[in-house]
Amino acid sequence: MDELMSMMNQLADGETAQVAQSVQDMMRGSIAPAVTAVALGLVICFFGLKLIRVLAAITGICIGAAAGAALALAVGQQGTVVLAAAAVGMVLFACLGAILRRVGGFLFIGVLTAGILEWVLAPGTLPFHLICLGAGLVLAVIAAILMDPIIIVFSSIGGGIMAGLAATALTGLDRNILITYAGCAVLAILGMVVQFMMKSREVGKREKRFSEAVKEEKSVETEVEKARMLLEDDLTEPDDVEKAEDK
Repeated sequence: MDELMSMMNQLADGETAQVAQSVQDMMRGSIAPAVTAVALGLVICFFGLKLIRVLAAITGICIGAAAGAALALAVGQQGTVVLAAAAVGMVLFACLGAILRRVGGFLFIGVLTAGILEWVLAPGTLPFHLICLGAGLVLAVIAAILMDPIIIVFSSIGGGIMAGLAATALTGLDRNILITYAGCAVLAILGMVVQFMMKSREVGKREKRFSEAVKEEKSVETEVEKARMLLEDDLTEPDDVEKAEDK
């Protein structure tokens, strides 16, 4: 809890580089955070689009907690008030991310991009922090407009980097920069391939259902037309018989 409060204070003071360093130190000092980062990175890398609402809700929880705590700290509050503000922010942003898909895509891609840049670059000056945040904001806006392709590409890249860095740190291979970069790149490419394949299958199933619905509709229209023609024949037959009798 003390470490969490310390990280919240650092975020409130804009010390994101220190937060990134703290996260890296935690991952090196304990297996659990690294394993969690590997698992989460793989999920994001291979199922980013499929689980966008869930990931957006998790992102909203993180943003809401940081925003609520930072706001409470900024106005001079401490302890329980800070935790309560963080809880309110968590619920609010999680609901927004999970319910509104475009908002969720915006939050997820923005935080993922900015977070990965902060983690990898570990900028020490304000201009570099602003560049990381600006890059995240730009890609978040693009993701909110184009949605699926952007989410697939950047979730694969972000998840691949997260899983690759955590895995190499866990195994001690992070000292070799080439192995680290190669692992991240391979995971990112595999993630894109898998996600685009799943998206293609989803589109194919949707088109098949649409085609079957159109065929069924045409079949119903054909049956109705046949019934109408039979009814017309039944109505015209008595007249034809009467005319034949008159002759």
